[in-house]
Amino acid sequence: MRNKLFAVIVVLMVGVLAHGAVRSEASNKRGAARFRGHRYMVFYEKLSWHDAETKCESLGGHLATITSPEENKFVLGLLNPDGRYVYWLGGTDEETEGVWQWITGEKFSFTLWNAGEPNGGSYENYLELSTVWSGRWNWNDTITVSANAYVCEWDYLIEEES
Repeated sequence: MRNKLFAVIVVLMVGVLAHGAVRSEASNKRGAARFRGHRYMVFYEKLSWHDAETKCESLGGHLATITSPEENKFVLGLLNPDGRYVYWLGGTDEETEGVWQWITGEKFSFTLWNAGEPNGGSYENYLELSTVWSGRWNWNDTITVSANAYVCEWDYLIEEES
């Protein structure tokens, strides 16, 4: 009897700990802004494109993919307006030069390239959003040096809202 009680307690504790881990991950996204079934959060941390993507994945998401003018307007509203930052987004032509794709596999049809971009050839394979080149928030292809910010995106479930 005592062994059965111990086993039940262990099972309950594992369940509580597992639930706590899930809640902890969800709480990491609690401050994220919502738009059309997705959550977005900006992180001001100097990382390479790959490291930023890995960080987003570790939180259950991915670098943001902007697939419409409305989504672009929403994401721009999350950014620091002073333009001092360069933000990683989830676009790359690393797999096939000149063929840009979103890391999620979504269609890469909406674009906001700076004039003359993308122009980096085989060495500029990662998408950044910045005001550096034109004074407006546009896209640029670049090498995977460290940007000082990135935008993560998650799908969200109805039960996460409570």
